[in-house]
Amino acid sequence: MSLSSAGHAFSDILRSKPKLPLTFQTFASHILPLLLCYYTTAVLVLLPRTQPIRIILLPITVLAVFRAVLITDQALDALKHVSVFLIFLITVRTLEWTSQIEPYRRQAVRYSFNKEGLGTKAEAVPEYSNLFMNALDLVCSLRGVGWNWSRGLYIPPDTRPTGSKVRFLASTFMLFVWYTFICGTLHTAVKSFSPETIGSSSGGTTFDPSLAPLLRYTRSSIIATLTAFVIFNFMHCGYYFGAFVSIFFLGHDPSQWPPIFDKPWRATSLKEMWGRRWHQFFRQSFVFIGRWFGFVGGRAGVVMGAFLASGVYHHIATFAIDAEVDAWPTLVSFGMMGVGILLEAAFERVTRRRVGGWVGWLWTMAWMMLWGNLMVDAWTRAGMLGCSSFLDQVAPVKKAVQWTVEGFDKLLHQ
Repeated sequence: MSLSSAGHAFSDILRSKPKLPLTFQTFASHILPLLLCYYTTAVLVLLPRTQPIRIILLPITVLAVFRAVLITDQALDALKHVSVFLIFLITVRTLEWTSQIEPYRRQAVRYSFNKEGLGTKAEAVPEYSNLFMNALDLVCSLRGVGWNWSRGLYIPPDTRPTGSKVRFLASTFMLFVWYTFICGTLHTAVKSFSPETIGSSSGGTTFDPSLAPLLRYTRSSIIATLTAFVIFNFMHCGYYFGAFVSIFFLGHDPSQWPPIFDKPWRATSLKEMWGRRWHQFFRQSFVFIGRWFGFVGGRAGVVMGAFLASGVYHHIATFAIDAEVDAWPTLVSFGMMGVGILLEAAFERVTRRRVGGWVGWLWTMAWMMLWGNLMVDAWTRAGMLGCSSFLDQVAPVKKAVQWTVEGFDKLLHQ
């Protein structure tokens, strides 16, 4: 059975199950048990000699995942995206925590702040008052900043003022506003290329068959590039909002919220792109899955397994919007990123030279563009970019963006 057929079969399962609306009662009976299992596992992985208990709890957590996903109403857009995290994130992290023998420990961070908001160096992260707050931080910490399990994690340099908590918060808020505006502008631009297809929930291809091959690919490449920057800005929006709330209201240390990207457009190799410059939110989960493939394929198996895991995750996100979408474009796109990294490793072994410089930049951008086109086309076919934007409420700006993009698109079709 192909992955596409499996997707259709899973869609039939979803449709055949009884659907319940999301109410307080259904949340308590179908969602809350899963969250409690997830949190309990987080508590246990912080304590020594608890692996047997975690192993016993694992099948209960897996059953809770499918109970929440298969029974709760799939018609709600918000819940569809929650389902993605329920299936992938909670399940994979629970598997990882269950396999952990030694308990997790908190470790050093770069800065702490005293009551006056003056930055001081810190050798260790401020310990929370009890185990349960540490477990809550573990549940919410995807990159593992301040935890011993995130060894090797690259943290981009922070340009925000770390010498004052007040200035740090002000800078974070301004960045949130900026990235929100840019995200809305670029999202509107992408939808304006074809409001009836790409810009709608019904979706459509980025490859316009009415254009000659060169113009067709040029147009799709522009759409793919804009989409990448939509994602870049959208993730900044959510991250800086979470940082502001957590620092201002929950008393988090600013060092727990370092930057998430490091100018990905400057990457001079695929290894640098995916290992340092792109966000590392799911790095630990993808590498954990990749290690399973490493038992068969060694380092190459780990690399390919990690990128295929990323492909599966992104396909699940697409599947949550359109259950009829094919899996192969997303899986192939992410899989080829792993192939590209292995090609770089082979080049370095043969030539004893690292991939880099302007030639490395051209190689990286060309490979990203080649497979990124296929990836974004799968998303637009599913209608992923057809959602509304806050910019829809700012009519003058929206109209200016639409007029510019539509004029450019007409020029391509002349």
